[in-house]
Amino acid sequence: MTRAKKPLIIYFGMTVFVLLFGIVYTHFGYGVTSPYMSYAFLPLALVTCFHFVLAAFPAVKLPTRYSHMILAFFSTAITLYLLIKGILEIAGAYSRYDVMLLYTAIFFGCAFIGCYVSQYYTKKQ
Repeated sequence: MTRAKKPLIIYFGMTVFVLLFGIVYTHFGYGVTSPYMSYAFLPLALVTCFHFVLAAFPAVKLPTRYSHMILAFFSTAITLYLLIKGILEIAGAYSRYDVMLLYTAIFFGCAFIGCYVSQYYTKKQ
């Protein structure tokens, strides 16, 4: 299995799991849903598409190991933010943890973009 295909399979599996979680919750939730929970699979689906492009086009430069780790942190933080925000919205409650997760996701998203772009401008010695 190549370096680009392994994350593709992992992120695809996580996307399907979160999508099935949303479908099951919607089915057994007595009609009470939240758009945050319904679309919590989308960030993982976008990351899966990113890894698909990396696997399908070998000419695209692979991200470094640190970029992969930061991308994993970003996708985890944004998915957890959406799930917790959806749960809190359904419950009619407020918590500061969802806001902290959102700021964490924004930080890791910017860090990933910075790491991925910077690898094109660094010279190999």
